[in-house]
Amino acid sequence: MENVPYKEIVNTFGESVQVKLYAWQITHLLNNNILLSSRIDLKTGTAVVTLKKTDLQRVSAILGVSYESFAQQAEIIKNRKITAELKKNNLKLSYLLVTPEQAEALREHCVTFASYQKGDKLNIAFAPEDKEKVLNTLYPNREERKVNKETFFKRNAVINRRLKQIAQETGEKLCYKIVLSNQYKLLRNTTLEFAVFRTDDGKYNVVFLESQKSAIEKALGSFKPKAPNANINPNLKL
Repeated sequence: MENVPYKEIVNTFGESVQVKLYAWQITHLLNNNILLSSRIDLKTGTAVVTLKKTDLQRVSAILGVSYESFAQQAEIIKNRKITAELKKNNLKLSYLLVTPEQAEALREHCVTFASYQKGDKLNIAFAPEDKEKVLNTLYPNREERKVNKETFFKRNAVINRRLKQIAQETGEKLCYKIVLSNQYKLLRNTTLEFAVFRTDDGKYNVVFLESQKSAIEKALGSFKPKAPNANINPNLKL
């Protein structure tokens, strides 16, 4: 049942949507001059109807069904179709939890994805080859942080090699010390030469020559850990 061919509806200006209706509902819409295209399943008496999104409000009024119900149904059908299309070329899709604002940003950057509500966020499904585009769109400083991390490691690797060479040539001992983030910041503000590498638990492994040990210890000596909260009740029962 239709009054306009499917291709004509989807190719005309404006967004097209699809909703599932009974045959008798489609007849009501045709009688009210709603432009649509559908193919009825004779076994169930239902059909997926294609029409323009701008007509959805009128459809709601004619059939006495809430607009929100139709809009939600159209969104589900659309995302199922997108997922099916993506799976034609990809055995396994990539998924990411994003905010509605982030999803809109991806649409603006022409990323094809399906989205499914999960709490106040959206679980999006997209082709694996679009992963870099998705991440770079959502996190524009990601590449910069990656470069900074690589530069940090390379710079300290060069210093570490130089310290090892000096130790080998002079017989001086290399020293190692694990420090906290705040302690590393103190060392970073000095002119002392040392290499530093981040550990898996977020601390820093500092490498330096034994001749610098007293200066390193002196710099670290200015670090004062936070005092315990004076307002804590010492008599609190646990």
